[in-house]
Amino acid sequence: MLNYSPPSGPIVCFMCNPFDETTLRAVFNIWRLWYQDGEREIRILYLNMRNIAEAAKVLGEQDWLAPVARNKRFVVLAPKGRM
Repeated sequence: MLNYSPPSGPIVCFMCNPFDETTLRAVFNIWRLWYQDGEREIRILYLNMRNIAEAAKVLGEQDWLAPVARNKRFVVLAPKGRM
């Protein structure tokens, strides 16, 4: 996953509690760089069947994203100003 380069054009990223904190942080950084590299649309759906609070630290660090929808098990994120 860390060698993956997202395709050009709009993307939707779906994750179901896939990684540890270090890897999750690295994946979000890849997406941030990809997004900042051009006028690309991205939406991220993060799901955790227990509670998304388990990833709160990493999710909270994503100052380039804002929640579009959320509850205790999922959050939909979009770049700020692009919702």
